[in-house]
Amino acid sequence: MSDIPKISFNLEYRSTQDDAWYTSGVILDHHNQLLRVKFKEFPEIQHDEVFSVSDFSSSDDVDEFRRRFRAETVPVEDNECTKVIEGMTVCAAYTEDGICRYFDAIVDAVYYKEHTHEKCVCNYLLVWQHGPGENNISATKLEDIYIIMTYAVDPTVAEFIKLVKDKLRGASSQFSLIPKSSSFSKKSSSSGTFNMSQARISLMRGPVLMLDILKVKTTFCSLCLLTNNDYDIITYLELFLTDREEKVLPPV
Repeated sequence: MSDIPKISFNLEYRSTQDDAWYTSGVILDHHNQLLRVKFKEFPEIQHDEVFSVSDFSSSDDVDEFRRRFRAETVPVEDNECTKVIEGMTVCAAYTEDGICRYFDAIVDAVYYKEHTHEKCVCNYLLVWQHGPGENNISATKLEDIYIIMTYAVDPTVAEFIKLVKDKLRGASSQFSLIPKSSSFSKKSSSSGTFNMSQARISLMRGPVLMLDILKVKTTFCSLCLLTNNDYDIITYLELFLTDREEKVLPPV
């Protein structure tokens, strides 16, 4: 009996290879450390796209990954063509060099025509949102248009994303004293504020002035409120006060 779980091809996935949407299924692999995306039309393993929990470095990466999955889009019946309206985002067939793939587009204009319930003859102008035709406009028929459905994250994808977020939280717990994007890291003393880099420069120049100490105390208080990690900040400041008369800060 095979240990390979059955895969339900009930998702659409936007491939990292060509940015097109494909009917797909997902499976957790390698002790839940890998998510394998399989394509219904290309079942061979060499076509799979595999993601590791270690492939993500930020929440933005995770959000981008999550947006690559959605529920299967559905075709529009000929007698329901009025559902497709201007400004609507749809998925549509895009043919290039004889190859048909599916990309998202915004309906730029609709030219309704009278027709029977059996066959729609309306025309639709689409502005392609990604893929080889990105930002271009082309005309298409209803038969090539699919409605994008409301999507609740697939349980397998959700489980993998949770593992990724847990790993990112674990990595972020290793505290970095001065974040690159911190609001106080680039302010100048002329603005009436004082940052840790300025404190360090003042401490390294020569005798520590009481004015500098007071400014360091102000920065210290701000950092404590931001980080809740008094010990690391004190250690950092004392490092630059070593071999000077003022080896510890005055009480805050």
